Amino acid sequence: MKNTVQKKLITDYRLPITILVFTFMFVLATAIADPLDTTYRQTFHLSPLFHPNIIPGHINNIFDFRKRLLSLTDGVMPTNVKLGTSFGVAPLRSTQGAYYDYIFQQVSIKNTFEAAFVSDTPLGIHINATPWGDISNQTADILYNYLEKYDDGAFVQKDRFGRIRCKNKEQTPYADEYIPSGFSYLEMQLTLSRYATPVQNYFRRNNRIVARQYKWYREQRPDIITFATMSSEYQQNNHSNYEYSDYCDSTKREFRDWLSGSGLYAGKGQYSSLSAFNKFFSGATNFPYTSWDIVEPPLNADWSKVTAKGKWWNKWDEFRVAQIRNIEQEQVNWTIDGGITPDQIYGHQTCINPATTKSIEKMHGGYWTTTFVVEGGNGITASKKNAWDTNIFIALKANDKNWGIVEYNPQQLTVSKNLSSLETVWNYDAHIICPYSWALAAPFGIAGTAYETAIQQFISNHFNDSYSGLKTYEADPSAKDVIWTMSYESDVEDSGDISSIKFINGVMSAIITGSTPSVSFDLDETRHFLNSDNYYAASFRIYAANSAGRTGRLLWHENGGSNHVINFSLKNGWNVYKINLIESSLWREKNIDKIKLYFNAAKGTEIKLDWFRLEANHCWHFDVPGEIYAQNQLSDISFTGGVFSAATVGGNGH
Repeated sequence: MKNTVQKKLITDYRLPITILVFTFMFVLATAIADPLDTTYRQTFHLSPLFHPNIIPGHINNIFDFRKRLLSLTDGVMPTNVKLGTSFGVAPLRSTQGAYYDYIFQQVSIKNTFEAAFVSDTPLGIHINATPWGDISNQTADILYNYLEKYDDGAFVQKDRFGRIRCKNKEQTPYADEYIPSGFSYLEMQLTLSRYATPVQNYFRRNNRIVARQYKWYREQRPDIITFATMSSEYQQNNHSNYEYSDYCDSTKREFRDWLSGSGLYAGKGQYSSLSAFNKFFSGATNFPYTSWDIVEPPLNADWSKVTAKGKWWNKWDEFRVAQIRNIEQEQVNWTIDGGITPDQIYGHQTCINPATTKSIEKMHGGYWTTTFVVEGGNGITASKKNAWDTNIFIALKANDKNWGIVEYNPQQLTVSKNLSSLETVWNYDAHIICPYSWALAAPFGIAGTAYETAIQQFISNHFNDSYSGLKTYEADPSAKDVIWTMSYESDVEDSGDISSIKFINGVMSAIITGSTPSVSFDLDETRHFLNSDNYYAASFRIYAANSAGRTGRLLWHENGGSNHVINFSLKNGWNVYKINLIESSLWREKNIDKIKLYFNAAKGTEIKLDWFRLEANHCWHFDVPGEIYAQNQLSDISFTGGVFSAATVGGNGH
């Protein structure tokens, strides 16, 4: 699956410095492929969790992080194996009272994104939309404090004995507590039953807010914002007090509807009738039931699948697993609704084996298979032995090629063992892994450990490798976008009427020296051309000084044919430009061997180009009759100038 370029990056520091620089630039120029070979679907992301979140005054942390982990490549980022960071978005916090005024802490998110921008470090985001954790001051104006206290803890998870916290603590949702006081799990590990309406609304809203922020930032920097993962794990059906859960009223209600085929499970019930249900579990505790509304989940664990009691307990466990999978699916759906494409989304689940016989693991109910959802990629948390469990990796890859490990902790003490773990994931075509965590203390910390050295070596080993874990048809159309990141000199094929060209942190800058300043983007036309019909728009980010009102131009040259141009108006400062290409007949059905951008900024001023992107998607042009079929009750069909027109003959023309 992996094709390796044979030339290796030279890092022998014993060479004379002049020879080293010359050789390095030569090898780099030959090793970096043209952007048609480095679309998103062909990129492997290695993005350690960055803790603490980047805040004002700590922006240099990310520069140090990047420098250290690229130390064996002289600070140069590979094109197909991207070293980046990832961070979690905190839950909604507080405001001045009104429910729908609750918003995220914008400063923290903004600073994190901007730190990634200025350091040219790819960034993944963990959408932490769940209200987990707690604070000692529960009088503070924080929404989840209100939800916790509402109706004497109606939304708080309960174990099978009705307890909401450790059994040796007072059972009240109004008591203040926090982890340092000795609680293993806080009472605000809310049930996430979709019938707990306020919790569902809170979760959905948080998720969509972050997804839309992600989308907005990605529009500004598609070369930097790379993926999103879902907040996760068995906390969505948490074992409370090291006991079986969740027995809160909303989960019981969902269980009844799941069995009967009511509510959200309409038409998808487990049994055709109440009598069939009673017959199947005849002899189990409390059977037979006279109404679905009074069904109670079993309390006593019995894993026998032969006895009535055992079958009834196993049915409860089956529901708990389905509930977690449903929430995972909802998160993916909400994130897609927020504008993130499925190929950039990953679920997140612990590595509990569905075949486990350990009671402490069965209490969780969150087996790793619950990450198998429709659209989005599979994601797991893997530590210790799970970090190289190929059985899990094989199953994930078989279910969906687009998979990743959201928190990756080999926790090995030697470089060789950590490196071996990383190579195992690579060999089974994971698309992302997020080692956890860069700055925490042992055993999870990376900085200054053998794990850091292993990541350095891994990046160096795969500097010239081409990741191809996904087939072309297995990714969302936007995954096929072509992006010239302006991180490398080789992004630019040639230039005109500009000087002092520099490439720093993913931005090309230059000084305008003539009347027609321009750059053309690297394409290896000796091997292939750009097929124009694969791309519907061009977008790019430009900084121009004193150039407002001037006309920029996007030019392309068709192989064996003519140049074609679309004009756009320059604005002062940083701006993102987007040009609709597919509506131009001059763009469609062309093999393109050159794309050129004219800035037309004022002579003597500075111009900066952040990135240039051709956006891929499916599009019917309506140039030829073959683009439609099975027309019904239509007449006078024509295709003229990229427009399909027809007259309806009946009331159901289609």
